[in-house]
Amino acid sequence: MSKKKTVEEIYQKKSPREHVLLRPDTYVGSTTKDTQKIFVLDESTNLMVEEDVEYVPALYKIFDEILVNAADNKQRDASMKEIRIKIDVKNGFIEVKNDGKGIPIEVHKEHNMYIPELIFGNLLTSSNYDDADLKTVGGRNGFGAKLANIFSTKFVVETVDSERGKKYRQKWLKNMSKRCEADIESLTSKRMRDYTKITFYPDFQRFGMHSFENEGILKLFVKRVYDIAGTTPKDLSVHLNVVGCGGGDENTTAMSAYSEKYNGSKLSISTFIDYVKLFIGGDKKSKSDYFAYKTDDEKWEVVLALSEDNEYRQVSHVNSIWTMKGGTHVKYVENQFVKYFKDNFKDKQKKIKEMLKPKIVRDHLFIFVNSLIVNPAFSSQTKEVLTTKSTSFGSKCVLSEDINKRLMNKLKTLVKEELNFKLNQAAKKTDGKRKSKLNLPPEIDDALDAGTRRSADCTLIVTEGLSAKTLAVAGITELPGRNRLYGIFPLKGKLLNVRDAPRAQINKNAEINNLKQILGLKHGGKYNDKKAVQQLRYGKVMIMTDQDTDGSHIKGLMINLFHSEWPELVRQQLFGPQHNESFIEQFITPIVVATKAKKREMFYSIPQYERWKATHNDGKGWKIKYYKGLGTWQRNEGKEHFRHLQKHRIAFRYRRSQNHNSNSNNPFNNTSNTSTTSSSSASNSGVPAADDLAIVKAFAKDKADARKEWISGFTECDGAENDDSKYLDFTKIRNQQITYSEFIDKDLILFSISDVHRSVPSLCDGLKPGQRKILYCCFLKNNLRTELRVAQLSGYVSEKSAYHHGE
Repeated sequence: MSKKKTVEEIYQKKSPREHVLLRPDTYVGSTTKDTQKIFVLDESTNLMVEEDVEYVPALYKIFDEILVNAADNKQRDASMKEIRIKIDVKNGFIEVKNDGKGIPIEVHKEHNMYIPELIFGNLLTSSNYDDADLKTVGGRNGFGAKLANIFSTKFVVETVDSERGKKYRQKWLKNMSKRCEADIESLTSKRMRDYTKITFYPDFQRFGMHSFENEGILKLFVKRVYDIAGTTPKDLSVHLNVVGCGGGDENTTAMSAYSEKYNGSKLSISTFIDYVKLFIGGDKKSKSDYFAYKTDDEKWEVVLALSEDNEYRQVSHVNSIWTMKGGTHVKYVENQFVKYFKDNFKDKQKKIKEMLKPKIVRDHLFIFVNSLIVNPAFSSQTKEVLTTKSTSFGSKCVLSEDINKRLMNKLKTLVKEELNFKLNQAAKKTDGKRKSKLNLPPEIDDALDAGTRRSADCTLIVTEGLSAKTLAVAGITELPGRNRLYGIFPLKGKLLNVRDAPRAQINKNAEINNLKQILGLKHGGKYNDKKAVQQLRYGKVMIMTDQDTDGSHIKGLMINLFHSEWPELVRQQLFGPQHNESFIEQFITPIVVATKAKKREMFYSIPQYERWKATHNDGKGWKIKYYKGLGTWQRNEGKEHFRHLQKHRIAFRYRRSQNHNSNSNNPFNNTSNTSTTSSSSASNSGVPAADDLAIVKAFAKDKADARKEWISGFTECDGAENDDSKYLDFTKIRNQQITYSEFIDKDLILFSISDVHRSVPSLCDGLKPGQRKILYCCFLKNNLRTELRVAQLSGYVSEKSAYHHGE
């Protein structure tokens, strides 16, 4: 049994130095090795490449603190000319020297110690605590170099203060626990320049290491030296000297290359553009391969380029600090271009623009930022992410119109390709497949032979709602094959107009997805030969809707779906048992039946009925029954229609010739629509086919003006003998076939006109027809002097005013 801890053992107080050693993650990051994908210099190509580098984050951080301190001195002393870095691999120490203004060598009156000892040997000491003093340096919180001292077995500071004529040298041992007395001497020569040199021997044991030899962190040190060379002013030269490398194995041979290359000479890069080219390639050209911008105050340098593998990358620096994971300064620049791209992105397909998200643009960018931020704040002492708000940067960086425009022109093709790919991939998720068994909603009846070798003999009957399905279910019992060859698909209301709908909306539409499944349709599938057609689960689609104008609209929407998504299903005659018939056909029923004694007249359109009335004394003496929907037919009447299927079955025939309304008023005589026409559907002259133009005219959003002319050019039937040229008289159709343009111009147009009548109030009384009928019946029923239930009124209106459009 373990001994119970005392109160003193449970509750402890540590000194700041002890706390840093006990909880290093808070200050310098982990003291154990980690592997990250980081840009490092490939010595063979002299380019930065991403590699998996194994290193100790804490060791990297203490090196970085000393290096950034040296770079900070350039901000304090513009005359500073060089930084020299020495890494002794064999003896295990790092030396960083800068020739800028030295540290003041005098005693701090409040703390009674020399300034160098105060700032390097005592935690929470800094010259950057006054936030009113707007500084653009890396140090800020009073830890910095002290952390390097605490994690070193030996730490030495050496500085020359020419103003006071003194040289100062002091060392600390055993993780800053032992302070040696400072060695201060007067300068023997007035010509001796200022400098500050920090030498430290990392405590390898605390980092789980033995030395620098064969360690990946050496690559990271070299990379950071290049960072400093590329992000500091160009009049500052950076020198690197790597010594003590040697040996015979492969690793030590590779390290020997460091000693040969980095022998104390100046690094070859001196500007931010030089630095960026280490990442994108030295052969890249400005304004075509990359786009650079620099503010007049030189506090911002930005380079935008395209990521070669379409993966977002950023390399950013704040006051010489490498913000490994970016931050608000990167977002500040990035968001400017992303917003510009989104605001100016155009595409003929509106669905493409609707899908454009900021991430899609970002994923193609490689952003480089070198900035000087006033009093920067970071997510932690490791300073991987800048958190300062853009309003507190102390400066602005507004990308020029020229840069945004040039980069957008270079990028937009890639973005469009990606968006189209995403759309296609999403659509393919709901692709159908030729198989005999499907998991469909219960209201859909699949033909038993669909998806088998008899697929071509099967017909899918698409009905307007469940009430129409009831009639179809009864009707197919009168047909050969019954439910083996006939499937029934009840629509839930009107189908989506897919012509200009966003692809995402189409992909989510349950009706369309179920149609794809039951028919075996694939997104982007080309059904222009027998082999492709044989992959379908049905040989035909028969549209069975109410015979009123709304039913015509549903037929049109079905045709529009196939014409827009799978145009070959409209254009080709490769379907049916013999592969020589059209894919789409319609099932017609009378909309009005007039009976008188044994006489029975059936009318398949209102204009046909109106013409008959004009020649039959307005129908007096006849019993007129209006069949609003298929659900109003009796079961035995429905069966009778199916017994005479050839009379009620009308096929759609595709016409390729350009004779359709071929006069100067045709709004499509000078119009082409590349998305709905092809070489197979155009005449020899290259003019789009008549049927293609008619379908596009009826459903494309950008053809609104043409539709206005189309509707206004239609004249109501007046009973004249030639009225049958204005509407479809199904009793006179030859070979039970009509063209798509005939359907559009003689049948669907009746819906468009009716829709205008129903939707636009009259100038006479400000009422729509439905409102007028209700008001008329209210007056007719004794001005509604007594209370009346709504259900009673609706029945009365339906009875007295021929209100056919529901309650």
